[in-house]
Amino acid sequence: MKHTHKFGVLAASFVVAGAVAVGSFGGVSGAFAAETKVDAPAGFGDPITVDVSATNEALNHWQYYISGTLDDSGNSRGDAYYEDKNVHFRATENGRTGNALWIDKQAREGSIIAYPYAIDVVPSQNYAISAYVKSNCDETVQNTVSFMVKELDENGVQTSKNNEFTILSTVSGTVNDWKKVEFPFTTSENGSKIILKIEFKGKGDFYLDDIVVQTSSVSINTVSYKMFGIGKLSEGATDELSNCDDPEKVALKGMYGLTTANISTDSSDGDGASLLLNDGELFKTNFSALSPDKTYRLSFKYKHVKLGSLNTLSIRHNYYDLEGNRLYYDNVINGSPTEWLTFSRDFKGTEGYASQGIAITSNAQYLIDELSLVCLDENDPMQYIANGSFSGAYTEGYFLGENVNVSKQADGTGVFAVSNGVYNETFGHRGFVKYEPKGLTPGNEYTLSFDYRFEGADWVNSILVYRSGSEIINITGQDIPDRWNNRTYKFTAQEGDFFEFYGPSYYLWTTYYKNIKIFDAENNQLNPNVELVTPEPELGDNVFDYGTFEGNTEYVAEDWTFEGNAAIYGLVFDTRYEEGALADTVPDWKICLDGTAENPASAISKEIAVSQKTLAVALTYYNGSADDLIISAIAGETEIVADENGFIELPDGVASIKLKFTSEKYVAFRKISLVSHTHDVPAEGDITTVEATCTKAGGKTYLCSGCEKTIYLEKTPKLEHQLEHVHVDASCQNGVDKDVCVHCKAEFNVKVLIGNPQNHRYKEVIIKAPTCNKSGMKQEICEVCEATSGMAIIPATGEHDYENGVCTVCGEEDPDYVEPIDPVLPEEPQKSGCKSSVNGGYAGFAVLAAAAYVLLRRKKQQ
Repeated sequence: MKHTHKFGVLAASFVVAGAVAVGSFGGVSGAFAAETKVDAPAGFGDPITVDVSATNEALNHWQYYISGTLDDSGNSRGDAYYEDKNVHFRATENGRTGNALWIDKQAREGSIIAYPYAIDVVPSQNYAISAYVKSNCDETVQNTVSFMVKELDENGVQTSKNNEFTILSTVSGTVNDWKKVEFPFTTSENGSKIILKIEFKGKGDFYLDDIVVQTSSVSINTVSYKMFGIGKLSEGATDELSNCDDPEKVALKGMYGLTTANISTDSSDGDGASLLLNDGELFKTNFSALSPDKTYRLSFKYKHVKLGSLNTLSIRHNYYDLEGNRLYYDNVINGSPTEWLTFSRDFKGTEGYASQGIAITSNAQYLIDELSLVCLDENDPMQYIANGSFSGAYTEGYFLGENVNVSKQADGTGVFAVSNGVYNETFGHRGFVKYEPKGLTPGNEYTLSFDYRFEGADWVNSILVYRSGSEIINITGQDIPDRWNNRTYKFTAQEGDFFEFYGPSYYLWTTYYKNIKIFDAENNQLNPNVELVTPEPELGDNVFDYGTFEGNTEYVAEDWTFEGNAAIYGLVFDTRYEEGALADTVPDWKICLDGTAENPASAISKEIAVSQKTLAVALTYYNGSADDLIISAIAGETEIVADENGFIELPDGVASIKLKFTSEKYVAFRKISLVSHTHDVPAEGDITTVEATCTKAGGKTYLCSGCEKTIYLEKTPKLEHQLEHVHVDASCQNGVDKDVCVHCKAEFNVKVLIGNPQNHRYKEVIIKAPTCNKSGMKQEICEVCEATSGMAIIPATGEHDYENGVCTVCGEEDPDYVEPIDPVLPEEPQKSGCKSSVNGGYAGFAVLAAAAYVLLRRKKQQ
C-alpha cells in the first residue's frame, strides 16, 4: 500500500514569529505585519539570495494594503498587511475603455485600500476628480467604494489641509453598470502633491477605471449633512418637536449627526444621492417657525428597499390641516413599493412657533429623496429644508461652520440655513457662515449687502454679523418681518477682512441668508458666487497618468515556473516620502501557492549554482507555516525532498539545482535564502546504528557538531506501516472505516460514516434516588454518545427507616414505637426461710401496664 507524507521545512526551533506595525497610511516604513521568519540553521554558511520578483504593467505605480480580514481561527489579522488568500489586487482587460483595476474580495470582513504614487498639484487650486466604478457584490448593504485624498507639501510631509481618512465620495451596493463618481478637492496654500485613496469594503468583485484629476475654474458641490440628526429612539424618550425648551429632551439619546453611512447612490432625481433609513431609524431636521396664516407643502420621494418590522414610514410634525385640526403625526405610509413614489401633504403652521421641525421614522428599509417644505404663498415661495436632495450645494468662497447647510429653492438657487442646533449632540452650537472677500484693496470703501429672514420668538437674538471678529450687526426677532429683508454695511477694507453670519442664539429655529454681495465705490460686484449655483467649469488637462491601467494585466514572474494554482503577486512601494527612505521604490513580491490534495501548487526557481552537499532554506512566511510547505531540490532529473532536519542532502558531483516549493494548502512566502554546510567527519566511536521504524529511517548516524543535528552515514528507508483495519458502525454518532498503524497509530484511508441522531440507544439511569419523603429523578441516557432525553420524576417511596422510633432519613416518628419502661421494684424484703411471690406480682403488673398504654395510644390515633 502506498502512502503519502508531508515534510516540515525546518525544525520548530528555527522559527521566530513577530508581528510588526506599519504606518497609518500603509507604507513600508516599519516592517510587515504578521510575518513568520524561518532562519538558517546553525553552522550553515553565507546565504545565497533567491530572487522573487515580477512585473504587472497595468498596475504599475499602484499600491495597496489590506486591513481587518480574519485568519483561519477567526481572529483579525491586523491593520495593514499586503497579502490575504481572500483578497486579490488585480487588473482586467474587461474595463470600461480598456483595462481596469479589479479587486477580487471574497471575504466580508476587512477592507483593501488602493492608492497610486503621489502626483504633483498646484497650491490653492480647485481640482475636479472623477472615476468610474462597477461592482458585482454578494452583500449589497455592506459593500462600498469610498474615495479619500492625502495632501503633501513640497517636502512630502502631510499637510494639515485635511484628514486623509475623510471620505469625499462613496458608492454603495451593487453597481451593475459603470457609474461615474465626481468630487472636488481644493489644495491648500502649501499643498504640492496629492495621493488618491480608494477603499473597498464588502464581498464580491469591484472594478475601477478611467480616473481623471483636472484643474477646475470652480469647485464641485460641497456635500454637507449638517443640521440633520439620525438615530433610534431610546426607551422612554419622547420625539416631541415643539413646545419644549429642555435641551436634554430635544437632543434625544441615541441621535447623532447624519453621515455618508446613511446615503445611498440610488436617487429619484439622478444626482446619485438619497437618504437611506434602516428599520427603526429616526431622521430629524429643523427649520424656521411656520405661520398659521400661511399654507405649506411637505413632500418627498420614497422607495421601499427591504422588508422590516412594520413596513411603514411615520412622519412627525406639529401642524394644522386645512380643515383647522391640530395634528402631530401624518398618515403612515404602508405597502412595499419597488419604485419611487411621492408623499405630499398641504398644511398650515401653528401658533407659538411650534412648527419648526420634522421627524421621519422608518419601520423597514426606505430611501428618501427630494425632501422639501415649500410655502405656497405666491409672493413668498420659500423652501425651508436644507439639502433635501442630499447631494450638496455650491459653496465656493464660503466656510460652513457647525449647524449650517444650504436650502435649495424652486428656481435652483440656494440660501444658507443657519441654526443653533439639530436633534443630536450639536444642540446649542450656534452655526455661522464665514465669507472672505477676494480682491479687496485695503483703504478703499466697500459696501456689504445681504438678505436675511427669521421666523421665531421675538426675543431671540437671531441676526448677528461679525467683521473680522467684531460685531457689526445685531437684530432680534421682533425687528424682523416674516419674509426676506435686506441690510447693507459700508466699510473701509483692511488686510484679511472676513465676515461671519450667525444663526439664532437659542433653541432650534433657523436663520436664512442669501445674496451676500460686496460692491466697490463704482458699484461693481466682487462676489461671484451669490446664488450658490455651480457655474459651468473650465477644466484643465488630466494630471493623473495611472488611471487607465494600460499594459499587460498579468503578473509576469522572472526566473520562476509554476505548476497548479501558483504565481508571484505583490507591488512596488513609492517610498520617496517615507521618513528615512533609502530608495525611490521598494518592491514587495511574494510567492503564493494555493494548492489542494488533488492539485498541489508548486513554484520552481531558476538554476542555482551550489558548492556543498548539504543545503537548507531560510524564508519568511506571510500566510501559512512550515507545516504547509514541502521544499525540495531538483538536480538533473532527480528531486530530493528536505529531510526531517529540513536539510537537502545532494549526491556527489551536483553543481547546480532548482529549488521547488509545493503545497496542498494556501501559503505565501518571500525573502528566500539558500544556505549550505559541510558536515563533520565522524570518528569511529561516534557512529550509532539505529533500526528503521515506520516513522523514522534507520542506518548509521552520528551527531554533527557544526549543525548540531543527527546525520545519516548510511540510511535505510522507513518500514511500511503495519495496518489494522478499524470499522465502527454509524449509529447516533458518526462511524468510521479506516486503517490504523499498530505501531505509530497513524491513520490512513479514513472514511467517515455519517450517523443519524435519531438512532440513540437509550438506557434508563437513576440520577437521584427517591427517599421516604422526597421524589427522585431518572433520565434516558444514550449508551453510545451520552445524549439525554426523557427526564422524569420518581415518586417518594414512603418507606421509612426507623431507629429508636425515629426515621433516620426524614426524622418522622414511628407510630408503632413503644418506649421501653423500666419496672419499679419494691425494697427487697427481709430474708426468711421461704421464697416470696411479691417480685413476680410486680413484673406481671408492669407488663399489663405497658399493654394498656399501647392500646390507649392506638385508640387516640384512630
